[in-house]
Amino acid sequence: MTVSFHTSPPPALASQADATIDAGERPSRSPTAALLAAGVACGPQGLGFLSPSALLALDPAMPVALAILGVLVGLSVAGLRVATPRVLAAATFEAAVAMACVAGAMVFAWRLDLLPAMPSVAEFCTVCAVAAASSLLLPRGDHSKRGALHLVIEAGVLVPIVLGGVALAVFREASVGRAVLLTAQAIGAVLLLAVAAWLLVASATNDTERRLFTIAAVMVVGGAADYLSLSALLGGFVAGAAWHGLNGPARDALREDVRYVRQPFLAMVLVLAGANAHVSALAIALAGVYAFARAAGKLMGALMAARIAPGGVPAGVGRLLLSPGVFGVAFALNALRAVGPSLALALDVVVLGTIVADALAGVVRREETAA
Repeated sequence: MTVSFHTSPPPALASQADATIDAGERPSRSPTAALLAAGVACGPQGLGFLSPSALLALDPAMPVALAILGVLVGLSVAGLRVATPRVLAAATFEAAVAMACVAGAMVFAWRLDLLPAMPSVAEFCTVCAVAAASSLLLPRGDHSKRGALHLVIEAGVLVPIVLGGVALAVFREASVGRAVLLTAQAIGAVLLLAVAAWLLVASATNDTERRLFTIAAVMVVGGAADYLSLSALLGGFVAGAAWHGLNGPARDALREDVRYVRQPFLAMVLVLAGANAHVSALAIALAGVYAFARAAGKLMGALMAARIAPGGVPAGVGRLLLSPGVFGVAFALNALRAVGPSLALALDVVVLGTIVADALAGVVRREETAA
């Protein structure tokens, strides 16, 4: 699995979808579900290797891990500029359909009294819906081109980061106006920290010093967002986008350093999310609803996206969008940290639902291979 984007061709090339999707365009077996399952097995409900006290000790590292994921996307988001407006509209609509299907399914479960009494059903449904938008980023077999398929998936990854960050601010504040003001203030603070980090990295005299500056910058960005009970994913994304815009050798150094440490932190997010999830009959039932509603939304959204951007979205893209990515789980974990225990069930559903969704994607892959 990769969480990086790649250099893009001119817009004229990006607007044309490949007639066929080769092996390099298909998702390989994702470690997401395996790491989540390992976290559940090692958590307090499993073997107990990750006891509540151990989870509490590891908790301060979570904002850093979440910020690193956001930085990776922010450093590469400019690649979406090659997409035509139709392809971007199709990608956004596809994510919206998946979110609507999951939100509708959860509201239906609430109307059937399947959900327990909780402070806010709306927050629960929002977290589940936003997490469902993300799909697994695909490997690139050929780095010389960038197809519309990748643009659709990468645009969908932005949803749990950007829209989710705004949603967390709304959850925390009593009014939308105050939430927007708080988000703007937090983004301003992150931008100042990002510029300071860029200057420090540019002045580094050796690789060791540079990497220390990079990790310190990400720690400060994630810690600041966590202190404000906002989205560390969004904070990292803003910092990464700022570093990309500032350009220069420091940008390349920051990208290299963040990619250097991404895998351990990505694995930590998934394992700790699994360990923090509580397995119950209710969570398992809602996870099944989540996974199947997400699959239906992805397939329907892909069909509608093909109508919005005819010739711009390759055939069969819906099946490739079934593989869940890490960003949905990361957002659910971020929401739990920002809002509190009232969203514990949302994390349970997203973690278990992601495992089920990955199994569904695996069945589809096997059927395609057999065919």
